[in-house]
Amino acid sequence: MTMFPPALRNVLAWLPFEHIAYTPLRIYLGKLQGVAALEALGVQLLWAMALLALGSRFWHLMARKITIHGG
Repeated sequence: MTMFPPALRNVLAWLPFEHIAYTPLRIYLGKLQGVAALEALGVQLLWAMALLALGSRFWHLMARKITIHGG
């Protein structure tokens, strides 16, 4: 993420992609500490909860109408 321009980096920081590997690596290397590390973990938690809720909702919508062909 460090190779992107600052304006784009600020937008990408709130998307879930950065938090897959980059955030844990920065915490492990000590580049994020204290409040910044807690904020990054909070954003990760919010994305995890949001994606779980969306996935669950999608599953229930799709499971209502299922067609199985074959034996």
